[in-house]
Amino acid sequence: MTKNNTTTALIDYTIMKTFNKKNKKFADNLIAFMTSKSFFKDENTIVLKINEILNDIAQAEIDGISAIDLFGNEPKNVANEIMNAIPNQKVSELFKRYSLSILYLIVISGILSSMSTRTIQDVEHAYFSVLSLIITPISLLLFVFLIFKFINFISFTNTRNGNLLIPGIFGFTICLLILIFLITFERTFDIRLFEFEIPHALANLQ
Repeated sequence: MTKNNTTTALIDYTIMKTFNKKNKKFADNLIAFMTSKSFFKDENTIVLKINEILNDIAQAEIDGISAIDLFGNEPKNVANEIMNAIPNQKVSELFKRYSLSILYLIVISGILSSMSTRTIQDVEHAYFSVLSLIITPISLLLFVFLIFKFINFISFTNTRNGNLLIPGIFGFTICLLILIFLITFERTFDIRLFEFEIPHALANLQ
């Protein structure tokens, strides 16, 4: 199946309706793993590859072959090889893909979280923190990245050592707490570096 680059391909979940329970779980893991590693890849290429694999699983099931038998005992390694075979997008394409989202993130989370008010001698003053403007968007981007890495980690846990799940969850929790600390430490410890006063009306935009 060939699609124009301007057309957004969609994962065909209807194929999975005929899967048995084990094959459906395998397909869910496969989709989670491949989409969690799609940051620098062409989205359409990945979706088309996923649909191709789903069709292969569907045909294999008709032939009495399970997804595990089709991909072997290390399906995560196979899925990783498939992803590595898909070339990364050009920097210009990545910029077009993510620039608007990053801009929204900076405007909504960065700017709004950077404004605060303090009462000094019964007069309320509004301040803008450049430090918070930098830290908050970066922390949120790291948080999103961490979620995708965690999804990537727990994919196919049923085919690996299940004991890895507990330390994975523990590590994710620790990283999450660190990110929360980074986002809130400036106000928690009343740090006033790189801060300047702004009109009070701007602070009311929060």
